[in-house]
Amino acid sequence: MPVTWLDFEAKVVGANDVDLNWSTASEENNNYFVVERSLDGEVFESVSKHINGAGNSSEVNHYNHVDLNVPNGVIYYRVKQVDFDGQFEYSEIRLVNIFEQRTVVVYPNPARNEVNIQVNGANGEQVRITNLAGQEVAASQVTSHGFVAIDATELPNGIYFVSIQSRWHNEIRKVIVQK
Repeated sequence: MPVTWLDFEAKVVGANDVDLNWSTASEENNNYFVVERSLDGEVFESVSKHINGAGNSSEVNHYNHVDLNVPNGVIYYRVKQVDFDGQFEYSEIRLVNIFEQRTVVVYPNPARNEVNIQVNGANGEQVRITNLAGQEVAASQVTSHGFVAIDATELPNGIYFVSIQSRWHNEIRKVIVQK
């Protein structure tokens, strides 16, 4: 085997980027690597240029590629390792799940009498406001228009956290109440 794989990891960073890291324990006649991506787990396409291998090495080598602006859904990744003579092999397959990016806007901030929350792509999700001690001080649900207004007239001045929870997401924004 031209390459002894140690590990291969794919993780979502940011909204739609995937950070891919892999390591080899040893390499023999290793020319380069190419990162490949698939939307169905069967048909793969290259998403990187050639990433130079170490050639011949008995030391641990670490490699990295960031796949930018990945489409939503389940995405499959593998690394193709190519020898100097053109022979190749693949790493194990890793998958990530890119969720639809949502925009959450909390305004005004600082708030006086009302905290408005606009959540694009949401409907019926639970919105909670908690204080710094983690105690819930208000709650509501997002409307079909992705909007919720929470009365802040009874809240003392301070810093609060707005949490939007659904089956797939838990997003938190900070809001200041200042009268």
